[in-house]
Amino acid sequence: MNPDLSELRITGEALERMLEHFRRELPREGCGFLAGRGGLAHRFYPIHNINPDLRRFLMDPLHAHRTEVSILRRGQRILGICHSHPEGECVPSRWDISGSFFDADLRLPMWIEEVQVIALMVPTENPVVRGFRIEAGGKVTEVPLRIEESEPLASGAEVG
Repeated sequence: MNPDLSELRITGEALERMLEHFRRELPREGCGFLAGRGGLAHRFYPIHNINPDLRRFLMDPLHAHRTEVSILRRGQRILGICHSHPEGECVPSRWDISGSFFDADLRLPMWIEEVQVIALMVPTENPVVRGFRIEAGGKVTEVPLRIEESEPLASGAEVG
C-alpha cells in the first residue's frame, strides 16, 4: 500500500464536481477518477458508464485510457476510482468487488493503490461519501477521506 494513501485527501471543489456528475447521471450510477499530486486529489474526471444496467457501472475502456493518459501528461496520478450508488448502501457491492479485478481466476486487483470512492446519492442533496481499498481475494478495508478546503461544501455532503 502506498503510505501517502492511508487516507485520501480531496479538495472540496473536486468532491463537489464528482457529486455534480453523479447527480446528472441519476438514476444510473456515475463513475470517474479523482486525480492530483502529492496525495491530494484536486480534480475529478468523469468517465462514461457503458453498462446499460441502472445499478451497475462499467467504465468505457477507451475513455478511461485516454483520461488516464491526460492525467499522467499533466503530472498527476489517479488517487481515487469513483462511482455512485443511487440507492442501497455506501459500501462496495459484490459487483464492485468482483469488478475490481483484471482476472477473476488470478484475483489480481485492477487498482492496487487507488482508493475506491463510493457516494450513496440518497438523499441527493446530502450524499454519503466513503473510501475503501479492495485487495486481492476481495478483502475490503475502509480508508478515511479528508476534505481540504477554505470554504464549507455547498452540497452538504457527509464524508466518512
